[in-house]
Amino acid sequence: MALLIDFTGGSSTQSGCTAPTGQETDIGTNIPYDGLGKVYVKKRRLDTSKTGGTNTSTDVYRMIAVPAGTKCLGAWVETVTAETSAATATIALGDGSGTAGFLTAAVPSTTVGAITAEAYNGSAAYHALSGRFYTSADTIDVLVGTAAFTDGVYDICALLVDLT
Repeated sequence: MALLIDFTGGSSTQSGCTAPTGQETDIGTNIPYDGLGKVYVKKRRLDTSKTGGTNTSTDVYRMIAVPAGTKCLGAWVETVTAETSAATATIALGDGSGTAGFLTAAVPSTTVGAITAEAYNGSAAYHALSGRFYTSADTIDVLVGTAAFTDGVYDICALLVDLT
């Protein structure tokens, strides 16, 4: 017979469940806002007209610093100003372990304010269903593919959880 263990931390267990040995109740209540488990969005603006060099189709831009002990639940691109001359240029979002971990190469939307993101259970390694835990500091990066951007402006965003 399979075990049904109640780890919710309540003062009593659900009918038919067993409480784990030495269970402490109500763990996690009254954690201060800046404490463990703080969820926040980090956003950095990528203005491809100001990259300070000759843009190519293999450029990598380090966008968001992710501290050790952080879980990234997902990352996405928001169009601020649509690209006008390189309409086929693609963006992938990744990190030091995978260039397309959060978003496989996609053409950002040409609609201002639109979001380009991986599906919740998509094919990217760190799609929102699983996310990625960072045991050491890293960065969320943009990898440009297909064509070089010239004038698009994009906000690169990540939903992070501080678990330190």
